[in-house]
Amino acid sequence: MPYSDYAPLNTLCEFPMISGGVEKLIFTVYEEDGVSPFNLSGYSISWVLCPYGNFALKSVQKSGTITGTSTFEILLSTEDTQNLRGKYIQQPIIIGSDGSQYRASQGVILIQDRSI
Repeated sequence: MPYSDYAPLNTLCEFPMISGGVEKLIFTVYEEDGVSPFNLSGYSISWVLCPYGNFALKSVQKSGTITGTSTFEILLSTEDTQNLRGKYIQQPIIIGSDGSQYRASQGVILIQDRSI
């Protein structure tokens, strides 16, 4: 099972970006010991972005691409964030073949207006 950390909200580094920017987010997943790489074979990846404080509203939901034994990436296109501004929470989700979901970490993304 992937590492689960229910400690502080910012278990991923705070990430600033410009609205409408193209971004590639790269993640590495570890076992519960926090050191051993987690083998993503047989899993799929999803990723959600929600307004800070409103986790029920998904502003963006993307499928991830597994790029290595324990790594995956999320590609954000211009269309994904061009109308977003403010503070958001990102949650990468590891999905087992049985449909079980692991939200191993989450973090803040700050989206600034392109015109500023």
